[in-house]
Amino acid sequence: MSNPITSDELNYLIFRYLKEAGFTHTAFMFGNESGVSKSTIDDNSVQRGALVKLVVKGLQHIAVEANMVNLKNGEDDDFVILDAMELITKGVEELQKVVKNKKKDKQAAEGEQLCKETKEASGRVKDTTINDPQKQKTVHRSAVGKRSQGKEKRKVHFHLQ
Repeated sequence: MSNPITSDELNYLIFRYLKEAGFTHTAFMFGNESGVSKSTIDDNSVQRGALVKLVVKGLQHIAVEANMVNLKNGEDDDFVILDAMELITKGVEELQKVVKNKKKDKQAAEGEQLCKETKEASGRVKDTTINDPQKQKTVHRSAVGKRSQGKEKRKVHFHLQ
């Protein structure tokens, strides 16, 4: 796959960023050292803030790629938001592990919340098992309770693995 941007174009975007951010001396020095000052790129043809927009789009692309791991496995899950430092400091494979762990933690938290709500609604909880081998939480709970009128019994079963 060929590079979508040349080093001269990237240098020009950096030069423009420095100028737009108010680093005039640094922009002048960088422009002279990189040869951007001799560039044939028209200033008016490049949007203001182009480098920042490209970086943000790149980070978004990496985040989407990291979230694709579950689609490959046939799962349909929510998109996990990754913070900028995770995206900058980790590779895609590491980010995919982060996504998996965040989803497991979210599922475990939702399971715990559901257990709490079921316990509060039913008044008593039976058959409670929680295993936590290396953050892979398994919750097995059965709740049995009476409705407020006392006539109907309700059983709630759920399993989170």
